[in-house]
Amino acid sequence: MDNNSTMTVQLTKGEITDNSQLIEVFKKMQKEGMEISDDTRMEFIDSFGKAQLIVPATIDPEPVDGKMQDGATFTFTMMETSEKLHYLITFSSLEEFKKWKKEEDKFALLTFDFQGLRDLLFEKAGGRYDGIVVDPKSSNFAVKNGFIKELSTIIMPGLKMNAEKMSVKTSPLTPAENIPDEVLKSLKDYCATNGDISKVYLMQTFKEGATEPTIVLVVDFESTNVKKVFDELALSIRSALKENQTIGMMPAKDPVAQEFIKDIEPAYTK
Repeated sequence: MDNNSTMTVQLTKGEITDNSQLIEVFKKMQKEGMEISDDTRMEFIDSFGKAQLIVPATIDPEPVDGKMQDGATFTFTMMETSEKLHYLITFSSLEEFKKWKKEEDKFALLTFDFQGLRDLLFEKAGGRYDGIVVDPKSSNFAVKNGFIKELSTIIMPGLKMNAEKMSVKTSPLTPAENIPDEVLKSLKDYCATNGDISKVYLMQTFKEGATEPTIVLVVDFESTNVKKVFDELALSIRSALKENQTIGMMPAKDPVAQEFIKDIEPAYTK
């Protein structure tokens, strides 16, 4: 059963990327069931972070010469499950959209990256969706809001600054080298005032093709508000970073992060 929900947002169209990697990971996850391996989990984080999903919408008033008018209202389509959960319908490709679209339906196609989907689900939609479903006529893979929030701590560390998603599967974490004193001081000063943070490990990783490493903070903390901890920590060291320098963050409880920080001395201990 498909239901429509109406909301007013400002969106732009984007190019549709190749999401075949994401679909392959969906197949792996469905095959592995409840016992998803760490490798598959990291592949999903990496591919979901790169994906741009198609979201069909009707627009009122309709675009003029391909341009959306100010204050346009977008009506998105959602799927209701037998458990009364509501999932925003998305597609990995035009071919998948055509499998679902009825002949008489008229939709504008919008593309969302991970950040756009996150903003739509948690900020603009006012909690009306329980997650997203991808390709309902084939993969029919649902991703719940709770899992998307968890992924935000890895895909979008430090939302208020230049933060990069990372795949530790292809770019292992190693102890950071040549960290400026200003960064260390800013890090320790902030952690000393934050009662939730107990340890911080300073690591680094190399993105594909990069000659300079990206700093990765692996943070051990007690708070359930992961976004708040990471945002505030990112802002506290922002002024100590070089212009356009990026930084990543991971929770120390992440099983993959734990493998890399094993036997490593933390840069900060409360």
